[in-house]
Amino acid sequence: MPDIPARLDDLFWCVLRAVQALPGVPGLCLFGAAAVSQPQDGYSAIPGWDYTRPWFHGSPLALETLLAGSTITQDERLACVFSHKPEIVSLDGDGGDLIIRHNGRLPGLLYLVDEPLGPADVYPHPRSSMPAGLEWLTRRPLRLRLLGPAAAIAGELLSETEVCELRRRAAGLGNAGGP
Repeated sequence: MPDIPARLDDLFWCVLRAVQALPGVPGLCLFGAAAVSQPQDGYSAIPGWDYTRPWFHGSPLALETLLAGSTITQDERLACVFSHKPEIVSLDGDGGDLIIRHNGRLPGLLYLVDEPLGPADVYPHPRSSMPAGLEWLTRRPLRLRLLGPAAAIAGELLSETEVCELRRRAAGLGNAGGP
């Protein structure tokens, strides 16, 4: 596959981080197209992070190589969610396992990064609205291995009503005590 579709895939996955600045919207991530900024000196590793654990990427495209500046994660379920190209991802992890809900509907593919990685290869996404360590950016092209289709789990899909409510809250139009 030529580099252009992979680059478009990566551009699509750059996260719009305006939601981060809104008060009272924890756990809400809005995704959309934006330019990828290349890594700058000063992005550091997370001390004690286990870089030997598997790394995943999700995409609806057939890929062999992931370009520098792409998003990867060590959370296989999150990579599956990303593969469906959601506009909205909602995370809830009150005292237990992370609950991921989203509105992605595209058929997705799950990939494993097929080479060892270390702090020189990846860094935590500097503008992620997710908990630390969930979302990472690559510093160089990485070889991928297709694991297979990423099935959308019905319980993870947000309804249109839920999507509208999350958008309303993100826009600051929510009323904490109202309907």
